[in-house]
Amino acid sequence: GFSLVEVLIALIVMSVGMLGIAGLYVQSMQAGRSSMLRHHAVNLAGDIADRIRANPTAAGAYTAAAGANNNCVAQNIDCTIAEMAANDIFLWQQQANDFLPPMGDGSQQVIVAFNAGTPPSYQITVRWDEPTPDGQVPQYSITVPVNPFYEHATMTHNHTQNLQRQAGLTLVELMVALAIGSFLIIGAVQIYNQSRQAFVVN
Repeated sequence: GFSLVEVLIALIVMSVGMLGIAGLYVQSMQAGRSSMLRHHAVNLAGDIADRIRANPTAAGAYTAAAGANNNCVAQNIDCTIAEMAANDIFLWQQQANDFLPPMGDGSQQVIVAFNAGTPPSYQITVRWDEPTPDGQVPQYSITVPVNPFYEHATMTHNHTQNLQRQAGLTLVELMVALAIGSFLIIGAVQIYNQSRQAFVVN
């Protein structure tokens, strides 16, 4: 049988292995959580960028620290540019609170900086509270250029015409694709028939 020393050595080796497995499991859980939080931050920054592009003449209105629920979305309310910006700020701050851990010092999770250059641009930074090896606050930043001369009225005026042009182009492309596909199918059928006849002859 096994001696007591051999049993103790086996237990020690197994314990070290179990500790290693437990450590790997904890690290994988932490990595999965960090990946999920970064995924939420990227999605939130993309949503903020889309909202800013939809309201390009708001300029510095998006740099405000606090927003307001002006019910500008799906409420049939004609909001001004500033009211829309405040409503967007309110919505993305709400999303940040729902999907990202709040900052330990109570600071803003979403920081938007406006650069009145040519073209104007916004620096969007999304932060969240999470322990990191270097002690740095994890964050995700993107730069969004906008065109302040873009007018919503022009877009509405040309919307139908653009859709008609796109529909025509799409129809032509579809016909070309069908023609190419038909030629390929005919060629494949001919190759198959020839190979089958050659096989029968042999």
